[in-house]
Amino acid sequence: MRPPEAGEFREQWKEYRRRRNLVIAVFLGYVPIGIAFGAMTQRVYGSSVPSLVVAIVWLGLLLATLVRSASWPCPRCGRSYSGFWAKACQHCGLTKFAGK
Repeated sequence: MRPPEAGEFREQWKEYRRRRNLVIAVFLGYVPIGIAFGAMTQRVYGSSVPSLVVAIVWLGLLLATLVRSASWPCPRCGRSYSGFWAKACQHCGLTKFAGK
């Protein structure tokens, strides 16, 4: 396959970064927001049930963002890019951020 030209996949890599950053934000926000919401609901309602519901919904959100990120198509071949930590597409060999 030919090497990608500069700018050829710019928009696709921008979408990849958007999905990756959303996964990171949801993951990193889980603990501090969960603790803050738990303390608030314990004080206001005297119960931790609302915070448990929020924690379960948050985990569902994390799972959804992970699945969405993992299903991101390779700009060159259109198949799944092979995951969050991959340095290149396992199907066509396109290196991460090539042709940006």
